[in-house]
Amino acid sequence: MMNVRTTLLAASLLALSLPAAAQERIRVPVAAVIELSGLAEEGAWVECILGDSIAVTFDEPNPFVQGVEFELRIPPPAMAASSSMLWSVWRSLAPEPSKDVFDYRAVHVATQPLPARVSLVVQVPAIARHTLRSGPYALVIPELIAADRYPLLFHLQAAGKGVSAELEKAVFRLRVRPLFTDEGGIELALRNAEGGTPSATPEVFVDGKKAELRGGLVVLKKGVRSVQVSVPGFRDEHRTVTVEAGRIIELALELVGTAPVLRVQAPDLARVELDGLPWDHVANPRLEIEAGEHTLVCRLGDYTVTRRFTAVKGRSYDIVLSVQLEVTEGP
Repeated sequence: MMNVRTTLLAASLLALSLPAAAQERIRVPVAAVIELSGLAEEGAWVECILGDSIAVTFDEPNPFVQGVEFELRIPPPAMAASSSMLWSVWRSLAPEPSKDVFDYRAVHVATQPLPARVSLVVQVPAIARHTLRSGPYALVIPELIAADRYPLLFHLQAAGKGVSAELEKAVFRLRVRPLFTDEGGIELALRNAEGGTPSATPEVFVDGKKAELRGGLVVLKKGVRSVQVSVPGFRDEHRTVTVEAGRIIELALELVGTAPVLRVQAPDLARVELDGLPWDHVANPRLEIEAGEHTLVCRLGDYTVTRRFTAVKGRSYDIVLSVQLEVTEGP
């Protein structure tokens, strides 16, 4: 059990303690370990009793998480004796939290008595540009705790001795959830016709305005967005996507080149020539060509067909060589 800070209680039970700079030794049971990175917006609920701690890790920081929220549901026996119980938050917990470990080092962040109401909401900011604000229903801790200062520890303890048996058995419910900004991301996954990644740098336009691309990721405000992706040598791709707060969605695009494309359907025995050069249409039925004038020759036995055509960028051409055999019945 952690020692109660008597100087804090004597000064003001309602004031936050100043964050300590050095780690302290604490001995606590960890009832649950929650990974913040993998939580959805609704978070996760756990049950605990007086004396328990809940650890929160943040192994893979999400660029859209601006903090973490602890929402504690207080049972009736605890509401009646709220002044005899404290909650506290600790950071930089070491070693890694586990249900099998009891002795830790940590930096104290805040301690307060439980309020005499049905719930307590404590928010801990994780980025400097957070939008969290304290109010009647939520308390924002005034210390910025970035991902490198995790794991966090939320602890419940008695303010003194002589806790009733009813209070010792009272079950608290604690929700831990990430607090997202109003932004989300689009991650581009671009492939050409051969399955490779284009070497040219794409340009992305969102709602008609050029967007900044950070390593293949576009950060946007949440909502429905019109996205245009332009890559030199390929046709522009247009998509409508829904950006959700705190989520990165993948936009997979198979780029189509602007070079004219020929597709041929002919018997395997046919010989095909393009501009005087043989074309193995069986092995390669699809062929990209340069824009301009071209001559196509198809031969099947003694049957020869020659066609001249003009290929235009961004267009495709289907070539079909068919030989019809008609049988007519007479009288």
